[in-house]
Amino acid sequence: MDNFSRTILGWKASLEWNAKNTVSNLKEVCKKFNLFHKPIRLLCDDGSENQGEVNGFLDQSNLFIEKLIAQVDISYSNSMIEAVNKKMKYEFLFPKNPVSFEEVIDTLKDAVPQYNSRPSGVLFGFSPDQVLNGEVPDKHRFVEKIKEAAAKRPKINKQGLCDPCSDHSAISKKRK
Repeated sequence: MDNFSRTILGWKASLEWNAKNTVSNLKEVCKKFNLFHKPIRLLCDDGSENQGEVNGFLDQSNLFIEKLIAQVDISYSNSMIEAVNKKMKYEFLFPKNPVSFEEVIDTLKDAVPQYNSRPSGVLFGFSPDQVLNGEVPDKHRFVEKIKEAAAKRPKINKQGLCDPCSDHSAISKKRK
C-alpha cells in the first residue's frame, strides 16, 4: 500500500503465513511500478512475515528500499494498512461469506480495484488511484459546494413533504 495515496499496490492471499509471500508481493509491486532502482521506504510491523527472506531481499546492493518497522524505527504505527485489511474483511469478504479459498481470491480480485477507485474522505474526494496518478488532495476542494448545499438544504427539506407533514399545524400539535 502506498502511504500517501492509500492505493493498494499489490496483494496476496495465502493459506501460509510467511516471508516468501511478502517477498513475492514486493517483487511484483516493484516490477509493476518500476521501483527497483528508486529510493523508497517500506513501512511494516515486526511480524515474522516481514523478517528472514524479506531482509535478504532488501539487503541486495542494487535495491534502495529502506525498511522501517512501525513503533520501532518510527514513532507511528502501521494502522493505515490495518484499517484497509479491516475494510477488505468487513466490506467485501464477510458479507460474501466465501466458502473456499478460490472464492476469497475472486472476491479480492473485485474488491481491490473497487477500493482503489472509490472516492475517499481522507483524500478529500479523490480515489486512491487518482492520487497515485498525480491528483493532489485539497481540503478546500469542496468548500464552496458544501456552503451552497447547506444554504439550499432548508428549502429542499421543506419540499415534497408527505400529507401529515405538510400541515404545519398538525406537526406542532404532535410535539405538545
